Amino acid sequence: EIMKKTIRERLIHLLAVRPYKKPELFLRMYKDGVQEKAKKNIVVVLREVSECKNKVLELKGTLWIDVCEDWPFYSELDKAKMRKRQPQNLVSKSAIKRESDVAIKREPEVSIKRDPDMSFKQEYDMGVKQEYDLAIKQESDLAIKQE
Repeated sequence: EIMKKTIRERLIHLLAVRPYKKPELFLRMYKDGVQEKAKKNIVVVLREVSECKNKVLELKGTLWIDVCEDWPFYSELDKAKMRKRQPQNLVSKSAIKRESDVAIKREPEVSIKRDPDMSFKQEYDMGVKQEYDLAIKQESDLAIKQE
C-alpha cells in the first residue's frame, strides 16, 4: 500500500516525524519497499525535500504544509512526534481542507487534471488560460445582466 505513494510524499512524511541520517533513511525506504525504477529518484527527491544539518537530514521548513496529519502510515506515536516537531504557526493542508469543506464557496474553482506527460510550464499556461476564460465568462455574464 505504501508503495503506491510517491517517493516525495513518503520522504516528506518520514522526515516530518524525525531527522534521519542518509543511510538510515535509505534503509527505512527499502524496508518499506521501493520499486526498482524509483530507487534512482530517491537521491534527487531527497535533495528537493530535505536539508542537511550536521550530517542529519531534516524536512525543509517550506514543506511542512505538505505534511498530512492523517497520513495513513503513521502510528499514534509517529503522529505525536510529528505534531511536536511541526512549526507552531503552520496551518496544514488537512486543516485547510477541513475549513474549506465548511466554508461557503463564493467563486467556482478552476480544476486542472494533471497529465503526467505535461511539463509544469504547460500546466501553468493551461491554468492561466482557464482562469482567463473564466474571467471573460463572468464578465460577459455581468454585461448580460446589466442589459
